[in-house]
Amino acid sequence: MPKLLLLYSRNAGRQKLKSVINAVATTFEGAGALVLHKELNFDENPFSDIDNIDIVVAIGGDGTIGYVVSSMLLKNINLPLGIVPAGTANDFATMLGIPHNPRKAALHILQSPIRIVDCGRVNKQFFINVFSFGLFTTTSQRTSDRVKRYLGRLAYIIKGLGELRKIPTIPLLIKTDNDEFDINAAIVLVFNGCTAGHFPFARMSRCDDGLLDCIFFTRRSIPRLILDALRYLGGGKPASIRYIRTHNLCITSPLADIPTDTDGQKGPNFPLDVECIAGRVQIKG
Repeated sequence: MPKLLLLYSRNAGRQKLKSVINAVATTFEGAGALVLHKELNFDENPFSDIDNIDIVVAIGGDGTIGYVVSSMLLKNINLPLGIVPAGTANDFATMLGIPHNPRKAALHILQSPIRIVDCGRVNKQFFINVFSFGLFTTTSQRTSDRVKRYLGRLAYIIKGLGELRKIPTIPLLIKTDNDEFDINAAIVLVFNGCTAGHFPFARMSRCDDGLLDCIFFTRRSIPRLILDALRYLGGGKPASIRYIRTHNLCITSPLADIPTDTDGQKGPNFPLDVECIAGRVQIKG
C-alpha cells in the first residue's frame, strides 16, 4: 500500500481547496493508498518531521510546486512528486500535460510512469519553472492572496498595468558557459519551464534538456517595449530582446536591493549564481 503525502497551500488559486483535497484524497484512497495531509507553512520545511513516504503530492500553483521541490532538495529527499494544479497560472503543470481537474490529476499521478526533469538553482534556492527580476516579475509577490483568489490571472494583469509607469533600468554583467556581455535590462526571465502566465516566452525550452533558457528585455520606452514583446511572442526576433541557452549563468549589477522571484516566491539577493540541475526531480505524471 503506497503512502502519499498531500501538501497544499490555502493561498493557491481560486478553486475551493477543501473540495480539491477531498476529491484527490478520495481518488487515492479508492486505489488503496494511505493518504496523509499537511498544510504548507512557507517559513518551514514541510519534510522536517515526515518520513516513510512513497510519493509526495503538491496541490497548488507554480509557487507551491516550486516551494515543495526546493524543500525536498534542501533535505536531499529523492521521491516522486505528483502535481495537482490548483493555482492561478499553473504554468509548469500545463507544460507537462497534467489535467487541471483534481480527480483526473490524481488518476494521472496513479497511472503515469515517473518522468525525470531538471530544475534550476539560484544561489541557495531552487526553482522548477522560472526565476526572474525586473518589470512585472515580482507582481505575484505584491498581489494579495485574497485578490488572486477572487480575480485569478486578472489580478496579475491589473497589478502589472500599474507597473508600466515605472520601467526599471537594471545594468547587468552576464557571464555564461561561453559568453560575457553587458546589458541594461528591464526584464530578465530564466526558464526551466517554457511559459509565464501562459505566455510562451521560452519557446525552445524543455525541462529535461540540461539547459536554462534566458530572455533579456532591454530597457525601452513603454510603447517600444510593448511592441517588441508582442512581436517576440508572435514569433519575431526584435533586436531589443536577447535569448540565450546555457547551463550556468552568473549575473551581477552595481545596483543594490533588486527584488527577484523564484516561481512566484521571494528570490535571493544579488549577485546571482544560476545553474541548471539536470535530471534531479522525479515527476509522477
